[in-house]
Order: sequence, then C-alpha cells, then structure tokens
Amino acid sequence: MLDQCDGNKPTCQRCKKSGRVCLDADVFRQTQFSIHLENRYASGEAKRPRGLRSSMIVFQPQPDLETKAVTYLLQHHFRTWPDVLRITGGLSESVTIWLGSGRSCPMVDLALSSMALGIFSRTQRYRPAAIESSEHHQRLLQIAQRRIAQVQTSHVDERGIDACLLAISMMGRYDGIFLRPDPISHAGRDFADLRGWAHHDGAIAILKHWYDHYGQNIPSPFVKRIRRETIKHCLLRCMPLPDWMLDGSKFGEYGLELEYDYIATRIINLHHVCRRFRHESSCYNLQQQIIQAHELNREAQYLDEELQKWAARFSRICTYQEHILDEPVPQPREHLYSSKVYIYPSAGYGGAWSDYFGTAMLITATRLRLLESTANHFRQPSSSSSSSPSSSPSTINSTPQDQQLHKLHQQHTHRMQTLSEAIAATIPYCLGLLIETTTTTTTGPSPTSSTTTKITLHPQNLIMPYLGSLLVWSLAIASSLMDVGMCPKQQTWFRKELASLGRLTGEAVLEAAETGSWGIL
Repeated sequence: MLDQCDGNKPTCQRCKKSGRVCLDADVFRQTQFSIHLENRYASGEAKRPRGLRSSMIVFQPQPDLETKAVTYLLQHHFRTWPDVLRITGGLSESVTIWLGSGRSCPMVDLALSSMALGIFSRTQRYRPAAIESSEHHQRLLQIAQRRIAQVQTSHVDERGIDACLLAISMMGRYDGIFLRPDPISHAGRDFADLRGWAHHDGAIAILKHWYDHYGQNIPSPFVKRIRRETIKHCLLRCMPLPDWMLDGSKFGEYGLELEYDYIATRIINLHHVCRRFRHESSCYNLQQQIIQAHELNREAQYLDEELQKWAARFSRICTYQEHILDEPVPQPREHLYSSKVYIYPSAGYGGAWSDYFGTAMLITATRLRLLESTANHFRQPSSSSSSSPSSSPSTINSTPQDQQLHKLHQQHTHRMQTLSEAIAATIPYCLGLLIETTTTTTTGPSPTSSTTTKITLHPQNLIMPYLGSLLVWSLAIASSLMDVGMCPKQQTWFRKELASLGRLTGEAVLEAAETGSWGIL
C-alpha cells in the first residue's frame, strides 16, 4: 500500500480512486518504530539487542494490522490545533502530547492499539481488526484494573496518574466504538441509561486522587484535558459537578478558556438543578415553587449574560463572516441545511465557535423550561382558567405577568432558532466542503479595483474524520434538546448529521442519534 501512494497529503489521488486507506510514509515509520516495536520489547516478545547498534542498518518494515490501524488513526482521525482556543474535550491533543513526549507505558500502548483497531474495523469495515481489537482490549482490562486499583490504595506519582487518565479516556472511546444501544429499551430515556459509564466514574476517582495529593502542583496536559471530557460526561449523565472540580484554574485553565470554563461548569450544574426541580416540584407547595423558580431564573439570566459577554471578548480574537451560497442546491441535504454558511479563519476556530453555540443553546433551553414551569405555577390557583396546565407561555396573554412571560418566551425561542441556525451554518466550513474564490476587477477611466469573494461547494464530498470531531459536541447538544423552541425538522436534521459523523469517526454510539434510542437532555 505504501509503495503505491503518490505522496500527496492528506490523501493521495491513487488511494482515493481505488478506495484504499492512504497511509503517510513518515507517519507510518514513526508509528512502526516508536509504538509497535517498543511494545514488542516491553511485552517480552523480543529481546532488546545488546552492544552498539550500527546507524547503517536499513529497516524495511512490513506493516502489520496493529501498526496500520494506529497509523491510520493518527493520520486521519487525530489532529491538534495549537493556535486555536479549545474549550471542550481533548483526547486527540492528549494522545499527540503523549507520543511526542517519548514516554512509554504498556497500558497506554494497549489502549491506543485497541481503540485504533476498533476505529479501523468500523470505518474500513474490516472484521479482522475488530477481532484483534477485542483481544487487545481484554488484555488491557486486566492491566488497567490493577493499575487503577493502585491509584486508590497506594501513593502513585503524577506520571502514573497521567497514564491511567489517558488509558481510561481511550477505553471510554473504545466503548463508544462498539456500543449499539437497543432502540426499544432506551427509547426517549436519559443518556445515563444509554451506555455504561464505568470508565467515567474511574476518571473522576483518579482526578480526585490527583486533586487531593498533587493539587498544589502545575497540572499536566492530561489532567487538564481529561477533566474537560469528564465535565461533558457529567452533563450527559445529568450529574452535578463536584465542588472540587469547579475551579478550572487548579486544572490548568487560564485566560479565555478559564472564563468559559467558569461559566460552562455552572451552566451544567444549573441544568441539573432545574431538571431535578421540574421532576420534584410536586413535593413543594405553590409558594416554595414560585420562590425556587424565581431564584433559578435569576441564576440562568446571569449565566446567559456572562456567556454572551464572553462571546463578545472571543470575537475580538476570532470572528466569522456570513455568506450566502450563489449556486442553487436542494436543501436541507447532508451537511448543508440552508444556503447560509459561516466562514472562519480555520476549521479549528469554527469548532470553538460551534462549542460556544451548543453551550448557549443549553442555557437558553434551560431558561425556556424555567419559564414554562413558572407559567404553570402561576396558573395553578385559577383552576377555572381556560388555559390548560400543559399550555406554554405563548398561549397566555391575560395579565401583565402573563404578557411578560409570553414576551420572554418569544425572545428565548428566537435565540434558540438563531443558535441552531448558527451551528448548521458552521458545519459546511468545518467539514471542508466550501471553496473560497477571490476575484479582483478593475473598472472606470481612472482604474479602481474591487475585490469580491465567492463561496461555492466543493465538488468532491471527501471529509477527513478529524474535521468531523470538531462538531460532535455541539451536535450532541442540539440533537438532545426536545420541545424547547427548535424546529422539529431542524432537530431531525441535526440527529442525522450526528449519526453521519458517527459513521465517519467510527463511533457506533453516535449513530444512535438517528434512532429512537438517543438520549434527551
């Protein structure tokens, strides 16, 4: 395969035409020597050569399946954006940092190979890779159980904690590769019931151990990024974040990332409290319900305003431009909801804005639900009212208080629609589907030049998986908010998009978005 590649990046024309996986030779050699051969020495399969080693020895490696899968993962699925603000996640960056550090750990190597083989098996539909992936994962579980138990029972240093956190993160990704939820037993239920979360619980326990024993030290990149993943998982599980995890500065966040972290963590906790309030409101008398709803509304308004202020500060560093596609295309279609698209300085910045849009949708949806709860509380005394208890504020317009609720409901609904359109407009650029053409024309007797920019769709629909990863989080939120001001047609489209990205990135759990088993936030 390697000798037939013409060398063009990221995918050569020969491999593209024949439908083969294109492996960059430099990435392959790096993977072959730094990962696979080191595994053989560490596992005892081969003895390290003794004495001086000649620099004139020429290696001509033949890629086995494991090496091929890891190389494919690093080249097609993982990419870092060093100059771009990243406010969520970070497995790609964590693996890249680990490999660049030259550190070695059999547990991490097994986690990487089992995840890579799993992704390779699904994206390339290659069953032998799935079998080998399962074998690696079984060996990994035995090692990981012992190592993670050591963290709780003995004093493990920070390097050992880094290895455990990274391995657990990849094990969680492995679960998402092969997990296929039952669309019947999980229809309309919470994300907490959608999949197993044992690895998430393990990550929390290890982060807590680091916080208790090394919290005064500068955190490693792995502590910082795995905490970000843990925060997202707490939202999906409708779990509150523990108090010790709230201060992002203790986990390496700073600047705009710290400001965003402060707001986002409190939005997640507020979402949890509001959800519990809606489910348990019958346990309170009417006066208690009104007081609680008022306090939650006030907190939600404050966080919403702070998030919008943050976006204004972020826009001074990176902004985007709105364009309307000139060419007529049928809409909505895959990856293109309308002719309106957003253009960013880079796909990485588009991913950061997409994360913001998703978080803003979450707080806006929370405010809408609080408004509806408040309206229901005020309607309870007047049982003779013609409005039913289940009606929304938009159907009530009798008293000044009702009119105010109706106005706020309209405002938040409009903001939900605006944010959902922003995510949809961001998708084509982040996936590399747009071509930007600049034309300069000179007119008039006194020549004056003008520049016009035309945005068109790329004729080839080739999407790199690492680009799809930039959009997963915002789409997961947008596709999980039910009956809160979003057009049902658009939400259905978001779910199809998320399932499409699941097929692109090899994560079966994301494909569930297109079925009745997808969770609801």
